[in-house]
Amino acid sequence: MKPTFCVLGTGRAAEQTAARLTSENIEVIRIVPVTDTPMPPPPTSGGSTDAIVANLVQVEAEAGRFLLSCRFKGATAVYESHAVVIAEPADRRPPWSAYGLMPGEGVISLSEALEHLDRLPDGKTVVFLLGLAGESHPVVTREVLEAAKAHAVRGRAYLLTGNLKVADQGLEALVQECRTAGVIPVKFTQTRPIFRQTDEGMLVDMTDEQIGESFSILADRIVVDERFQPAGTLPALASVFRIETDAEGFLQADNVHRFPVFTNRKGVFVVGPSRGAFQWDQLEADIAHVALEARRMLQEPLPAAGVPAAIQPGRCVRCLTCYRVCPYGAIRLKARPEVLSDSCQRCGICVAECPGKAISLADVLDEVLFERIDSFRRMTDSHPSPLIVVFGCERSAKLCRDAAREQGLPLPERLCFIEVPCAGRLSLDWILGTFNRSADGVLVLTCHAGNCHSGQGNLHARRRITYLREMLSIIGMNPDRLRIKTLAANMPVEFASACREFEATIHSLLLS
Repeated sequence: MKPTFCVLGTGRAAEQTAARLTSENIEVIRIVPVTDTPMPPPPTSGGSTDAIVANLVQVEAEAGRFLLSCRFKGATAVYESHAVVIAEPADRRPPWSAYGLMPGEGVISLSEALEHLDRLPDGKTVVFLLGLAGESHPVVTREVLEAAKAHAVRGRAYLLTGNLKVADQGLEALVQECRTAGVIPVKFTQTRPIFRQTDEGMLVDMTDEQIGESFSILADRIVVDERFQPAGTLPALASVFRIETDAEGFLQADNVHRFPVFTNRKGVFVVGPSRGAFQWDQLEADIAHVALEARRMLQEPLPAAGVPAAIQPGRCVRCLTCYRVCPYGAIRLKARPEVLSDSCQRCGICVAECPGKAISLADVLDEVLFERIDSFRRMTDSHPSPLIVVFGCERSAKLCRDAAREQGLPLPERLCFIEVPCAGRLSLDWILGTFNRSADGVLVLTCHAGNCHSGQGNLHARRRITYLREMLSIIGMNPDRLRIKTLAANMPVEFASACREFEATIHSLLLS
């Protein structure tokens, strides 16, 4: 069976995404989250990309597919897809209040200037504002510079800027082209221009920061730059799909493992303006990445079998802790919480957080872990060195350990390394049980902030370690016997150094 992709969005990004997937022999359902027209019936098979205009009110995930419940004025329909691509446009809004301006005949937005060239008449003085109310996006910077350069050959153009960043490709050359065309730049670092409405036009009062003298510009038009903001539909989509957002509300958390088009939900992709990427050439690259994933689904359409995490119904009290903490949205709520096998990434955060100990990972069981530590202790009892147990993420610390061994870096003689699927799996019971098995010290190695595959596994681990160090002090154990440190996968030297330093710390504690 060919996979079906649902493309959610309005405008160019959604249209191009649907067209590309259709060309890849992927059946496409396109839903436009607008509510001003009736909802047509579900599309028939054959890859139709006719838009379905509806509100998406509920999403259920099951075994490699999504059930999307849509509604408009009482009409309801459910659509099924194997994957979802969110391709909503971004909103562009001028920061009027930050400049103390109001839109009018003499004050227009950048979009108005670009869409209606007659708003910038020949022979007139136009003041372009860029980055004075916050750092501008490269796309906006390029548009302002192009507009200023174009007007400079027809009239007088001033460019008022703050900290102008030109790192994006071609921007520095464009700035020089503006100067050559006759654009007059004025940079502000300590002061800001003041705008006054007069009978003759808008008066811009400012201070030349280089010579310290004040002067004014009588402007026929003032063009205000714009900021990109998430589309108004994105908060609802983030909620219904349980997608992590960045600080501005775009649908992709600031996590290196999500780039370029992935989200924390397996099978849910995000492209272009929905993830905060506004360059149209970058949109094409995003769509190409989605098409690549679609081709993979054509080759391997069925999800992998098996459930990495398992909930024991007899012990589950339906506290919903697992549902709240799962970073992948892999817990479905039925009569009891259930794990979605195709969505679970076996990070183990739910296992460590479950207060009833009702969840387990088949390949990371407590008894297996403790037997490994006991066996290592028995084999190394004759060594005088302290017993160090290191818990390390399999995506970072384990790779460091392997590379350190290959490079022959010196490591502690009694170093028992326990790899975990994610530092978030590390429970309080594991650490306390390790100390109960005569470990002299426990070192926890997590991914750097923003580099954890599960997003917050390292944060969960740090919170538990902080709590346990306080508890160790209360019960009379030295908290320095427990330490947490971050590593990237390409840091074997730092891995070896951290282990040796920790061994030295434990050795001195044992002698004191």
